[in-house]
Amino acid sequence: MNVILNVPELDNLTDSARRFFCDLVSREFILTDRIKATNGQLLDAIPTATSTRSISRWLKLIREEGLIEVKKIKIREDYFKRELSLSEKGKRVQDYIIAGSQIN
Repeated sequence: MNVILNVPELDNLTDSARRFFCDLVSREFILTDRIKATNGQLLDAIPTATSTRSISRWLKLIREEGLIEVKKIKIREDYFKRELSLSEKGKRVQDYIIAGSQIN
């Protein structure tokens, strides 16, 4: 947890959004540079996720900090998936988080 708290790029995020972002980059973005998922799928995949409403709020905060880019993909008339991708800033933070977690 110390690694998450010492990353200046995450200072403007709430503690819960910071934890969610850390889980996202260390669990999901570790394998690919893009994630296509609904909030429900993220809820199932990320242990710190508590509700789809929280996920929406956290993704908005994380996007506003310039850590990820979000694109909506229309599946059906009323059903969208999100495509998340790490920005260059997000990739730098991911490298820092992963390197720090390997030290601990």
